[in-house]
Amino acid sequence: WAQGFGKDFIPPLTKSPRVHEMELHSMGMASALVAHGPHGHVEGADERARAVLAGMTLHEKVAILSGAGMWENGGVPRLGVEPLRVTDGPHGARGLSLRGDDGALLAPCETALGATFDVRLVEEVGEVLGAECRRRGADVLLGPCLNLQRFPNTGRHFECFSEDPFLSGSMGAAYVRGVQRHAVACAKHFACNDQETDRGTQNSVVDERTLHEVYLAPFEAAVVDGQVGAVMCGYNRLNGAYCTENEWLLEGVLRRQWGFRGIVMSDWFGNISTEKSLVAGLNLEMPGIEPRHFGGYLTEAVRRGAVPEEVIDLRCLPVLRLMLRERSAPPALESETLRRAAARSCVLMRNEGALPLVALRGARVAVLGPNAASTVLQGGGSSRVHPRAAPSLLQALQQELGRRGAEVAHLQGCSWEHLALREQGLELAGLYSMGGSSASGQPAKCSLPGIAARFSDCALRLGAWITGSECFRRLLMPLLRRCGWRLTTYEEAMARPQRSGGQREPRRPASDEPLLAAAEAEARVADVCILVVGTHGFWEMEGVDQPHLRLLGRQDELVARVGAAARGPVVVVLNVGSPKHLPWLGCVDAVLLAHFGGQEAASAVTSVLLGEVNPSGRLPTTWPRSLSDVPAKAAAARREGLPRPGDVPYDEGLWVGHRGLSPSVSPYFHFGHGLSYTRFVSSPLEARQTKRCSELGGPHVEVRLVVKNMGERAGSQIVQIYTEVLSGHSATHLAPRSLRGFQRTAELGPGCEQHVQINLGPRGLGAWYDITSSSWQRPAPGWCIRIAVADSAAVDQVLSRADLVLE
Repeated sequence: WAQGFGKDFIPPLTKSPRVHEMELHSMGMASALVAHGPHGHVEGADERARAVLAGMTLHEKVAILSGAGMWENGGVPRLGVEPLRVTDGPHGARGLSLRGDDGALLAPCETALGATFDVRLVEEVGEVLGAECRRRGADVLLGPCLNLQRFPNTGRHFECFSEDPFLSGSMGAAYVRGVQRHAVACAKHFACNDQETDRGTQNSVVDERTLHEVYLAPFEAAVVDGQVGAVMCGYNRLNGAYCTENEWLLEGVLRRQWGFRGIVMSDWFGNISTEKSLVAGLNLEMPGIEPRHFGGYLTEAVRRGAVPEEVIDLRCLPVLRLMLRERSAPPALESETLRRAAARSCVLMRNEGALPLVALRGARVAVLGPNAASTVLQGGGSSRVHPRAAPSLLQALQQELGRRGAEVAHLQGCSWEHLALREQGLELAGLYSMGGSSASGQPAKCSLPGIAARFSDCALRLGAWITGSECFRRLLMPLLRRCGWRLTTYEEAMARPQRSGGQREPRRPASDEPLLAAAEAEARVADVCILVVGTHGFWEMEGVDQPHLRLLGRQDELVARVGAAARGPVVVVLNVGSPKHLPWLGCVDAVLLAHFGGQEAASAVTSVLLGEVNPSGRLPTTWPRSLSDVPAKAAAARREGLPRPGDVPYDEGLWVGHRGLSPSVSPYFHFGHGLSYTRFVSSPLEARQTKRCSELGGPHVEVRLVVKNMGERAGSQIVQIYTEVLSGHSATHLAPRSLRGFQRTAELGPGCEQHVQINLGPRGLGAWYDITSSSWQRPAPGWCIRIAVADSAAVDQVLSRADLVLE
């Protein structure tokens, strides 16, 4: 974008919701745009920061580059500069503790937000979360997560927007813009931190073109479009260098290419060096608890001449800009935005006429499955908050179906399975306790997670007080260093036993046969069966990848048996944060994906089931039938020989997710799939080149079409634009068919239509990153571009297309 090509830009709330192009003709313009984000006006912010910096001692400078506890850096009390305080996100703002304050707002998970394909709504959600961040006393919200869903079984799948870089970047930039109306957003985890297995030591091996066109693209959107104020490094290594020490990544790409002016911070205990990480571009090491590498170690490095004080000053300026920003009082919070987000995220995956549920007076409705009474609101790990108690889907259905004169019967059907406790290390146990919430994500004040969270908070405060002293650092740390407590190299990390971040064997539940038999018997007499099945927050969580893609326990068997025995329609509600195997798909009449929908999940899903809201979500990731069908897995299977220990080769290159799905593979559902209670038709698209390849910022193409609601219910359609280069380019420029534009229409009543316009810039028309010149190269005249409007990424779901030869 900063190379003068323009990009597909999603406008803020104050502008038209259509997707259009924003041209950035120079690096200077990119820097100017960034300056009006959380940093304020560049000149004014820089002047204030430099004035304060000039009066600071070396000790005070190092203090603002170092954590001072778990959730803040060291302020400058002598000069009246408050510490910069941070809180975990991205689905809420937990507050300044592991447990968090009571009653936190809880938004739908990022995957659910990605399923809305609604940049305006995601920006509104971001604004709510930014205000919540300020209300809880923090300046920085640690989110969004902009890693891609490279595998469907990663532990933090729910915490990412999509497998697609364009959708992830569009959603991420909108989220950032919303948050930064009140606080500072922190894009994470930079970069290629795409799995939990060995996340602290694994080396992501990715070629430079793939990095720029796929894995760095969402972060670039957050920087250039969202003007994000902070970026968090991943734990992993990237092409041999830890992300906190990767000068090419932090200085070369982030600052010089994209014009980033914010701060770069480490993930918690993710920094492993002093001089190397500071020179590479790290501004803030977190937390301020040993083992650490800034603080007194950095002061010593300056005094012995290993680090020039000029570098310290350079790293302090961005931090001071954020610390000196005005802290306004947050506005009143509204949960209606979160309810709309939860409802619009619901994806109707299958419907054989069973939904919506109507004419229910006198009907017997069986609500079955373990997730009915224990509806899961959030995944596990650092994204957890301590929310207000929210109703389960069973409670919401009982209330609404009762009003309609229906009788509701509930049976659990079977139990969840859990990760084996004996295999959980200290880190994973700590991640369990975050938010002090139950497996379903509900507040659990007297539970083991709640008690553990309070104990951990006390221990961390004590640890910060003890280890923050110079006596501890000078006298005890040399001894603890010999015990491997303060790692500085990859070899040291590999020599230490890994305590978490792997795939764990599950702990199976006791025999569920009586529960299954009772559910099967109920299905024979019920008029309608609603099966609410899925996973939970102690299964899909940070720190551990999922051992398999099955529904937990005997839920697959439960669905199959109920589907075979039922005398009426069977509706399955999937309460999950990632794709699952669906061996029973042909045995049921409807499948609704509800995700981890946050505090408003039950109300939102109920409104969709009963037809009060027309489902309009689309899948932000492919649902494969087998892990072997996933492009990353398929590429690894084709590799000759084993990679070096610790290496994770990204052999699929540009062909990640739906972009690399083999034509011979038929997934359960394609990326972009989603049904509706109404029917839409689209006019043939019209594509017109509005800027030539030789013009500054060119080429540009304008795509127009008309969407009309031909059904009997109001609804919203998602227009998806896919492009591919057919001819004119060389084999080295080859790229997959890709999503390059999308737009959610307004809510269209029966017979109503909307004119849609989507503009495609150079990247949407085949621009590629040239590794020899380290720059973006624009498409050339004579290239033939195929532009298609489709209902999903499936090649047989194309509604209309046009082949355009660029001029």
